[in-house]
Amino acid sequence: MLFSLEKAAAVAAFLTALPVQAVPFPLEERSNSCNADNLLRLLRTPSNLPEALPFCSSYLNLPASTVTVSTVTPTATSYTTNLSNQTILFTENPIFSLTITSTETSVIVTTTTLTLNAQAPARLARRAASTKTTTTFVDKVTGTTYPPSRISSACACLTIPIDVTEVTATAPEVTETITLSSTSVTSSTVTLTLTESTSVTETSTVYSTVTSTTTNAPLIPTAYALKVVAPGTQDDGLYVYNRNENANNNGIGASQSFPITTDLTKATKFTISPDGALRIAVSSTLFTSSVVGQESADWVHFNHPNIPFEALYANKRASIDGCTNCYVVKWNVNPVTGFCTPSNAGSKPITVCNFPAAGYGRGLYVGSSSATVYACVTIDLRVVPLY
Repeated sequence: MLFSLEKAAAVAAFLTALPVQAVPFPLEERSNSCNADNLLRLLRTPSNLPEALPFCSSYLNLPASTVTVSTVTPTATSYTTNLSNQTILFTENPIFSLTITSTETSVIVTTTTLTLNAQAPARLARRAASTKTTTTFVDKVTGTTYPPSRISSACACLTIPIDVTEVTATAPEVTETITLSSTSVTSSTVTLTLTESTSVTETSTVYSTVTSTTTNAPLIPTAYALKVVAPGTQDDGLYVYNRNENANNNGIGASQSFPITTDLTKATKFTISPDGALRIAVSSTLFTSSVVGQESADWVHFNHPNIPFEALYANKRASIDGCTNCYVVKWNVNPVTGFCTPSNAGSKPITVCNFPAAGYGRGLYVGSSSATVYACVTIDLRVVPLY
Protein backbone atom coordinates (compact mmCIF):
# COMPACT_ATOMS: atom_id res chain seq x y z
CA MET A 1 0.00 0.00 0.00
CA LEU A 2 1.36 3.48 -0.94
CA PHE A 3 1.06 6.49 1.28
CA SER A 4 0.91 10.11 0.31
CA LEU A 5 3.55 12.59 1.33
CA GLU A 6 1.06 14.28 3.65
CA LYS A 7 0.41 11.02 5.50
CA ALA A 8 4.14 10.28 5.74
CA ALA A 9 4.73 13.70 7.25
CA ALA A 10 1.92 13.09 9.74
CA VAL A 11 3.45 9.74 10.81
CA ALA A 12 6.86 11.36 11.20
CA ALA A 13 5.38 14.08 13.35
CA PHE A 14 3.60 11.40 15.42
CA LEU A 15 6.85 9.47 16.03
CA THR A 16 8.74 12.64 16.87
CA ALA A 17 6.15 13.62 19.44
CA LEU A 18 6.44 10.26 21.27
CA PRO A 19 8.32 10.54 24.66
CA VAL A 20 11.65 8.63 25.03
CA GLN A 21 11.13 5.95 27.72
CA ALA A 22 11.85 2.27 28.42
CA VAL A 23 8.51 1.26 26.82
CA PRO A 24 8.07 3.09 23.45
CA PHE A 25 4.36 2.43 23.19
CA PRO A 26 1.71 2.10 25.90
CA LEU A 27 0.48 -1.45 26.35
CA GLU A 28 -3.22 -1.92 25.82
CA GLU A 29 -5.46 -4.87 26.59
CA ARG A 30 -4.94 -7.54 23.92
CA SER A 31 -7.33 -9.80 22.14
CA ASN A 32 -7.07 -13.41 23.25
CA SER A 33 -7.12 -14.78 19.66
CA CYS A 34 -4.73 -14.36 16.72
CA ASN A 35 -6.82 -13.11 13.75
CA ALA A 36 -5.00 -13.17 10.44
CA ASP A 37 -5.80 -9.54 9.61
CA ASN A 38 -3.71 -7.22 7.47
CA LEU A 39 -1.47 -6.20 10.40
CA LEU A 40 -0.65 -9.79 11.44
CA ARG A 41 -0.03 -10.77 7.82
CA LEU A 42 2.27 -7.74 7.52
CA LEU A 43 4.27 -8.88 10.55
CA ARG A 44 4.44 -12.55 9.46
CA THR A 45 5.63 -11.75 5.95
CA PRO A 46 9.06 -13.55 5.68
CA SER A 47 10.73 -10.46 4.31
CA ASN A 48 9.45 -8.39 7.26
CA LEU A 49 10.30 -10.88 10.08
CA PRO A 50 13.93 -9.66 10.57
CA GLU A 51 12.46 -6.24 11.39
CA ALA A 52 9.16 -7.35 12.93
CA LEU A 53 10.76 -9.50 15.68
CA PRO A 54 12.96 -6.79 17.23
CA PHE A 55 10.14 -4.25 16.80
CA CYS A 56 7.65 -6.46 18.66
CA SER A 57 10.25 -7.40 21.28
CA SER A 58 10.78 -3.71 22.04
CA TYR A 59 7.07 -2.92 21.78
CA LEU A 60 6.16 -5.68 24.27
CA ASN A 61 9.12 -4.82 26.53
CA LEU A 62 10.54 -8.38 26.35
CA PRO A 63 14.08 -9.16 27.65
CA ALA A 64 16.71 -9.52 24.94
CA SER A 65 18.62 -12.28 26.76
CA THR A 66 19.13 -14.05 30.09
CA VAL A 67 22.32 -15.29 31.71
CA THR A 68 22.61 -18.40 33.90
CA VAL A 69 25.64 -18.38 36.23
CA SER A 70 26.90 -21.53 38.01
CA THR A 71 29.25 -20.96 40.91
CA VAL A 72 31.71 -23.62 42.16
CA THR A 73 33.18 -23.26 45.64
CA PRO A 74 35.92 -25.81 46.56
CA THR A 75 36.42 -26.67 50.22
CA ALA A 76 38.70 -29.08 52.12
CA THR A 77 38.31 -30.83 55.50
CA SER A 78 40.89 -32.77 57.59
CA TYR A 79 40.71 -34.71 60.90
CA THR A 80 43.15 -35.39 63.74
CA THR A 81 43.47 -37.83 66.61
CA ASN A 82 44.89 -37.71 70.16
CA LEU A 83 47.98 -39.20 71.85
CA SER A 84 47.73 -41.21 75.06
CA ASN A 85 50.41 -42.73 77.29
CA GLN A 86 50.35 -45.14 80.23
CA THR A 87 53.06 -45.91 82.79
CA ILE A 88 53.20 -49.11 84.92
CA LEU A 89 55.77 -49.94 87.65
CA PHE A 90 58.53 -52.46 86.90
CA THR A 91 57.92 -52.67 83.15
CA GLU A 92 60.35 -52.47 80.24
CA ASN A 93 60.44 -52.86 76.46
CA PRO A 94 57.19 -50.97 75.58
CA ILE A 95 55.30 -52.09 72.47
CA PHE A 96 54.53 -49.42 69.86
CA SER A 97 51.57 -49.31 67.47
CA LEU A 98 50.72 -46.76 64.73
CA THR A 99 47.29 -45.42 63.81
CA ILE A 100 46.95 -43.57 60.44
CA THR A 101 44.22 -40.93 60.20
CA SER A 102 42.62 -40.57 56.76
CA THR A 103 41.50 -37.28 55.12
CA GLU A 104 38.43 -36.39 53.12
CA THR A 105 37.83 -33.67 50.47
CA SER A 106 34.38 -32.38 49.63
CA VAL A 107 33.11 -29.87 46.98
CA ILE A 108 30.01 -27.71 47.38
CA VAL A 109 28.42 -26.46 44.13
CA THR A 110 25.80 -23.70 44.15
CA THR A 111 23.90 -22.44 41.09
CA THR A 112 22.55 -18.89 40.78
CA THR A 113 20.45 -17.69 37.83
CA LEU A 114 20.60 -14.00 36.95
CA THR A 115 18.28 -12.26 34.44
CA LEU A 116 19.79 -9.22 32.77
CA ASN A 117 17.40 -6.37 31.94
CA ALA A 118 17.30 -6.08 28.17
CA GLN A 119 15.74 -2.60 28.46
CA ALA A 120 18.88 -0.91 29.86
CA PRO A 121 19.23 2.71 28.73
CA ALA A 122 22.28 1.93 26.59
CA ARG A 123 20.39 -0.80 24.70
CA LEU A 124 17.40 1.55 24.22
CA ALA A 125 19.72 4.16 22.86
CA ARG A 126 21.10 1.70 20.30
CA ARG A 127 17.57 0.68 19.30
CA ALA A 128 16.61 4.33 18.88
CA ALA A 129 19.72 4.94 16.77
CA SER A 130 19.04 1.91 14.54
CA THR A 131 19.11 1.99 10.76
CA LYS A 132 16.44 3.65 8.74
CA THR A 133 15.08 0.20 7.83
CA THR A 134 13.45 0.05 11.32
CA THR A 135 11.88 3.44 10.74
CA THR A 136 10.44 2.24 7.43
CA PHE A 137 8.92 -0.83 9.11
CA VAL A 138 7.48 1.30 11.90
CA ASP A 139 6.04 3.49 9.21
CA LYS A 140 4.40 0.46 7.66
CA VAL A 141 2.85 -0.57 10.99
CA THR A 142 1.91 2.78 12.41
CA GLY A 143 1.20 4.49 9.12
CA THR A 144 -2.14 2.75 9.09
CA THR A 145 -4.51 3.69 11.84
CA TYR A 146 -4.02 0.57 14.00
CA PRO A 147 -4.87 1.10 17.62
CA PRO A 148 -2.16 0.09 20.16
CA SER A 149 -4.24 -2.94 21.25
CA ARG A 150 -4.17 -4.30 17.68
CA ILE A 151 -0.40 -3.85 17.45
CA SER A 152 0.31 -5.54 20.82
CA SER A 153 -2.11 -8.41 20.00
CA ALA A 154 -0.47 -8.98 16.61
CA CYS A 155 3.01 -8.90 18.15
CA ALA A 156 1.91 -11.38 20.83
CA CYS A 157 1.03 -13.86 18.06
CA LEU A 158 4.69 -13.96 16.95
CA THR A 159 7.20 -16.41 18.46
CA ILE A 160 9.98 -14.11 19.64
CA PRO A 161 13.18 -15.98 20.63
CA ILE A 162 15.14 -14.94 23.75
CA ASP A 163 18.87 -15.74 23.90
CA VAL A 164 20.03 -17.72 26.96
CA THR A 165 23.74 -17.58 27.84
CA GLU A 166 25.34 -20.02 30.31
CA VAL A 167 28.36 -18.79 32.28
CA THR A 168 30.47 -20.86 34.71
CA ALA A 169 32.24 -18.90 37.49
CA THR A 170 34.70 -20.11 40.09
CA ALA A 171 34.31 -18.62 43.56
CA PRO A 172 37.42 -17.82 45.64
CA GLU A 173 38.93 -20.94 47.12
CA VAL A 174 38.05 -21.59 50.77
CA THR A 175 41.16 -22.82 52.62
CA GLU A 176 41.19 -24.17 56.17
CA THR A 177 44.67 -24.58 57.74
CA ILE A 178 45.15 -27.03 60.64
CA THR A 179 48.52 -27.18 62.44
CA LEU A 180 49.46 -30.71 63.54
CA SER A 181 52.29 -32.13 65.63
CA SER A 182 53.24 -34.61 62.90
CA THR A 183 55.99 -33.93 60.35
CA SER A 184 54.56 -36.28 57.73
CA VAL A 185 53.29 -34.40 54.65
CA THR A 186 51.54 -35.86 51.64
CA SER A 187 50.09 -34.16 48.53
CA SER A 188 47.03 -35.15 46.54
CA THR A 189 45.35 -33.83 43.37
CA VAL A 190 41.56 -33.76 43.00
CA THR A 191 39.89 -33.14 39.59
CA LEU A 192 36.32 -31.79 39.67
CA THR A 193 34.26 -32.11 36.47
CA LEU A 194 31.71 -29.26 36.27
CA THR A 195 30.21 -29.79 32.79
CA GLU A 196 30.80 -32.11 29.87
CA SER A 197 33.31 -29.69 28.38
CA THR A 198 34.68 -27.82 31.43
CA SER A 199 36.82 -29.11 34.32
CA VAL A 200 38.64 -27.48 37.22
CA THR A 201 41.73 -29.06 38.81
CA GLU A 202 42.39 -28.29 42.47
CA THR A 203 45.74 -29.21 44.06
CA SER A 204 45.87 -29.17 47.86
CA THR A 205 48.43 -30.10 50.50
CA VAL A 206 47.02 -32.43 53.16
CA TYR A 207 48.79 -32.90 56.48
CA SER A 208 48.35 -36.47 57.66
CA THR A 209 48.34 -37.15 61.38
CA VAL A 210 50.34 -40.13 62.63
CA THR A 211 49.35 -40.95 66.18
CA SER A 212 51.91 -42.94 68.15
CA THR A 213 50.17 -44.99 70.80
CA THR A 214 52.49 -46.37 73.48
CA THR A 215 51.10 -49.52 75.02
CA ASN A 216 52.98 -50.55 78.13
CA ALA A 217 52.29 -54.25 78.15
CA PRO A 218 53.66 -55.10 81.60
CA LEU A 219 56.25 -57.86 81.73
CA ILE A 220 55.51 -60.18 84.62
CA PRO A 221 58.59 -60.84 86.78
CA THR A 222 59.51 -64.48 87.25
CA ALA A 223 60.88 -63.70 90.74
CA TYR A 224 62.26 -60.96 93.01
CA ALA A 225 65.55 -60.35 94.81
CA LEU A 226 65.70 -58.57 98.19
CA LYS A 227 67.95 -55.49 98.29
CA VAL A 228 69.12 -53.68 101.45
CA VAL A 229 68.44 -49.91 101.54
CA ALA A 230 70.57 -48.23 104.25
CA PRO A 231 72.15 -45.05 102.90
CA GLY A 232 75.52 -44.14 104.43
CA THR A 233 76.23 -47.65 105.77
CA GLN A 234 78.36 -50.58 104.60
CA ASP A 235 75.20 -52.63 104.06
CA ASP A 236 73.47 -50.30 101.55
CA GLY A 237 72.86 -51.87 98.11
CA LEU A 238 73.72 -55.46 99.14
CA TYR A 239 71.48 -58.45 98.29
CA VAL A 240 69.99 -61.16 100.53
CA TYR A 241 70.86 -64.86 100.11
CA ASN A 242 70.01 -67.98 102.15
CA ARG A 243 72.23 -70.63 103.83
CA ASN A 244 71.85 -73.20 106.62
CA GLU A 245 71.55 -71.42 109.97
CA ASN A 246 74.84 -72.93 111.19
CA ALA A 247 77.40 -75.46 110.12
CA ASN A 248 76.13 -78.07 112.58
CA ASN A 249 72.50 -77.88 111.48
CA ASN A 250 72.64 -78.87 107.81
CA GLY A 251 69.95 -81.54 107.50
CA ILE A 252 67.11 -81.49 104.99
CA GLY A 253 64.92 -79.63 107.47
CA ALA A 254 67.52 -77.13 108.66
CA SER A 255 66.30 -73.58 109.07
CA GLN A 256 67.79 -70.93 106.79
CA SER A 257 69.37 -67.67 107.82
CA PHE A 258 69.81 -64.68 105.44
CA PRO A 259 73.26 -63.08 105.14
CA ILE A 260 73.95 -60.37 102.52
CA THR A 261 76.26 -60.27 99.48
CA THR A 262 77.33 -57.86 96.73
CA ASP A 263 76.70 -60.50 94.02
CA LEU A 264 73.14 -60.25 92.62
CA THR A 265 73.61 -63.52 90.69
CA LYS A 266 74.02 -65.36 94.04
CA ALA A 267 70.98 -63.72 95.67
CA THR A 268 67.99 -65.86 96.64
CA LYS A 269 65.03 -65.56 94.25
CA PHE A 270 61.65 -65.07 95.93
CA THR A 271 58.05 -65.09 94.80
CA ILE A 272 55.17 -63.38 96.63
CA SER A 273 52.46 -65.78 97.84
CA PRO A 274 48.80 -64.72 97.76
CA ASP A 275 48.84 -64.34 101.57
CA GLY A 276 51.86 -61.98 101.43
CA ALA A 277 54.63 -64.43 102.37
CA LEU A 278 57.97 -64.30 100.53
CA ARG A 279 58.53 -67.82 99.22
CA ILE A 280 61.98 -69.16 98.17
CA ALA A 281 61.64 -69.89 94.45
CA VAL A 282 65.37 -70.54 93.71
CA SER A 283 67.78 -71.15 96.58
CA SER A 284 71.23 -69.55 96.65
CA THR A 285 74.20 -71.83 96.09
CA LEU A 286 76.76 -69.47 97.59
CA PHE A 287 76.98 -71.68 100.70
CA THR A 288 75.47 -74.99 101.85
CA SER A 289 71.68 -74.84 101.81
CA SER A 290 69.18 -77.61 102.50
CA VAL A 291 66.64 -75.77 100.29
CA VAL A 292 68.48 -76.64 97.06
CA GLY A 293 66.26 -79.09 95.13
CA GLN A 294 63.43 -78.75 97.66
CA GLU A 295 62.00 -75.34 96.72
CA SER A 296 58.60 -76.92 96.00
CA ALA A 297 58.21 -77.53 99.77
CA ASP A 298 57.19 -73.85 100.10
CA TRP A 299 60.00 -72.35 102.22
CA VAL A 300 58.92 -69.05 103.87
CA HIS A 301 60.13 -66.69 106.65
CA PHE A 302 59.10 -67.25 110.26
CA ASN A 303 59.61 -65.54 113.61
CA HIS A 304 58.87 -66.08 117.33
CA PRO A 305 56.59 -63.36 118.75
CA ASN A 306 57.97 -63.71 122.31
CA ILE A 307 61.62 -63.16 121.28
CA PRO A 308 62.40 -59.42 120.89
CA PHE A 309 65.61 -59.92 118.87
CA GLU A 310 66.51 -62.88 116.67
CA ALA A 311 67.72 -63.68 113.16
CA LEU A 312 65.18 -63.82 110.33
CA TYR A 313 64.75 -67.52 109.48
CA ALA A 314 62.95 -69.58 106.84
CA ASN A 315 61.61 -73.13 106.86
CA LYS A 316 58.92 -75.26 105.25
CA ARG A 317 55.45 -73.77 105.65
CA ALA A 318 54.11 -77.12 106.89
CA SER A 319 56.71 -77.15 109.70
CA ILE A 320 55.90 -73.56 110.67
CA ASP A 321 52.16 -74.26 110.70
CA GLY A 322 52.88 -77.05 113.19
CA CYS A 323 54.84 -74.73 115.46
CA THR A 324 52.87 -73.46 118.48
CA ASN A 325 55.12 -70.48 119.29
CA CYS A 326 56.09 -69.20 115.82
CA TYR A 327 54.32 -67.63 112.83
CA VAL A 328 54.80 -67.08 109.09
CA VAL A 329 56.07 -63.53 108.44
CA LYS A 330 53.78 -61.66 106.00
CA TRP A 331 55.00 -58.69 103.96
CA ASN A 332 53.40 -55.54 102.57
CA VAL A 333 54.93 -54.59 99.18
CA ASN A 334 54.49 -50.97 98.00
CA PRO A 335 53.61 -51.13 94.24
CA VAL A 336 55.24 -47.73 93.58
CA THR A 337 58.47 -47.78 95.59
CA GLY A 338 58.96 -51.55 95.87
CA PHE A 339 59.67 -51.31 99.62
CA CYS A 340 58.45 -54.27 101.68
CA THR A 341 57.83 -54.32 105.44
CA PRO A 342 56.50 -57.04 107.78
CA SER A 343 52.77 -56.70 108.38
CA ASN A 344 52.56 -58.98 111.46
CA ALA A 345 55.86 -58.45 113.35
CA GLY A 346 54.47 -55.75 115.63
CA SER A 347 56.88 -52.90 116.35
CA LYS A 348 60.04 -54.95 115.78
CA PRO A 349 62.17 -53.39 112.98
CA ILE A 350 64.15 -55.19 110.30
CA THR A 351 67.90 -54.79 110.95
CA VAL A 352 71.25 -55.94 109.59
CA CYS A 353 73.59 -57.21 112.32
CA ASN A 354 76.73 -59.32 112.75
CA PHE A 355 76.10 -63.07 112.94
CA PRO A 356 77.78 -64.71 115.97
CA ALA A 357 78.79 -67.76 113.89
CA ALA A 358 82.23 -67.44 112.36
CA GLY A 359 82.28 -66.78 108.61
CA TYR A 360 78.64 -65.77 108.33
CA GLY A 361 79.30 -62.05 108.20
CA ARG A 362 76.27 -59.78 108.49
CA GLY A 363 72.62 -60.64 107.83
CA LEU A 364 68.93 -59.96 108.48
CA TYR A 365 67.40 -59.79 111.97
CA VAL A 366 63.93 -59.06 113.37
CA GLY A 367 64.29 -56.57 116.20
CA SER A 368 67.41 -54.69 117.34
CA SER A 369 70.18 -54.99 119.96
CA SER A 370 72.35 -52.32 121.50
CA ALA A 371 75.22 -54.75 122.04
CA THR A 372 78.27 -53.58 120.15
CA VAL A 373 79.11 -57.11 119.10
CA TYR A 374 76.10 -57.10 116.79
CA ALA A 375 76.60 -53.57 115.38
CA CYS A 376 72.95 -53.49 114.27
CA VAL A 377 71.65 -51.02 111.64
CA THR A 378 67.95 -50.49 110.98
CA ILE A 379 67.33 -50.89 107.24
CA ASP A 380 64.60 -51.03 104.56
CA LEU A 381 64.13 -53.91 102.13
CA ARG A 382 63.16 -53.39 98.49
CA VAL A 383 62.00 -56.04 96.03
CA VAL A 384 63.94 -56.05 92.72
CA PRO A 385 62.05 -57.63 89.78
CA LEU A 386 63.89 -60.44 87.98
CA TYR A 387 62.80 -61.47 84.47
